[in-house]
Amino acid sequence: MRVWHRLIGTVQDCPSEEFCVRLNSYINELPLQRLNRADTEELLCRLDVANRDKIIRYICQHLASAAASICIQHGLQIGDRIWTWYNMSINTDVASTRLKLASMFYCKGDLHLAADVLEDVQRRYRDKVQAICGCGRMDPMATLSREEFAESLNESTDVLASSNIAFCVRFLRQEVFCAPPILHFEMVRAVGNDIQRRDGMERKWMNWAVVDSRPFLHYLQYLTFRGLGIRHRQQEALVLLINSTNVGYVENRVFHPETAINLLAHCWEMENDPDLALHGYLASQAKVPMNNAANWHIRRLTGGH
Repeated sequence: MRVWHRLIGTVQDCPSEEFCVRLNSYINELPLQRLNRADTEELLCRLDVANRDKIIRYICQHLASAAASICIQHGLQIGDRIWTWYNMSINTDVASTRLKLASMFYCKGDLHLAADVLEDVQRRYRDKVQAICGCGRMDPMATLSREEFAESLNESTDVLASSNIAFCVRFLRQEVFCAPPILHFEMVRAVGNDIQRRDGMERKWMNWAVVDSRPFLHYLQYLTFRGLGIRHRQQEALVLLINSTNVGYVENRVFHPETAINLLAHCWEMENDPDLALHGYLASQAKVPMNNAANWHIRRLTGGH
């Protein structure tokens, strides 16, 4: 995973088009261990084939989403190469890449396709699926510790088989048009001098939109079925989202609880209950006072007060 962070660190501030070009170049060169940056090349040389393939899938996930974001922004058709990148990344884990695909379909207006992908993700979830966070928020009491996570990556064990895990869903800023609008606030979550109070790990991801897979699944279901006018499915998704943000679940399974609660609060807004929505955003703020998009939502609902 350190290799992945190093790779993404070299391109995360690029304009979207240059971002896509660089990541595509990395994909082509990874199997040959011929990257431009010597430090990255040295790290990649230590990886076995299986782990190089994992890195490639991660890169393809962001490459596909960033390229699709450009197409959505400019009203262009999504070409065959982008679909190839999505296909290359689809088995990263149980949920995260599939949810990004569903999110792209939703943002593109293909609601039936979004619903089909979400149904597939729902079927793949089982009790043994383990939520995994690579942002430094792994709970020491979680079923799989950060140390076990790193060891499993190094040893390519079955613990991290793609059918057993669900990574957080990450949208880089270059992928913004493939993310629901509420997540755009997550990319500018800092208020005042919040940025100065981020630790080293937080500085690596807090300019992205990051959300745990299960609450994002139910939020996307809510949006999609709302768009399709299927009210009972929309309400089912809302109940599941509520369940995935309750205290017991959050303490053990959700590593970005403030974001999950923000998504729930936004659903209350769409349910025309601004008081309950404000209560949700305040609960999110109480859990994570700084570097939390809830602060923007609270200002938005209270007129800046």
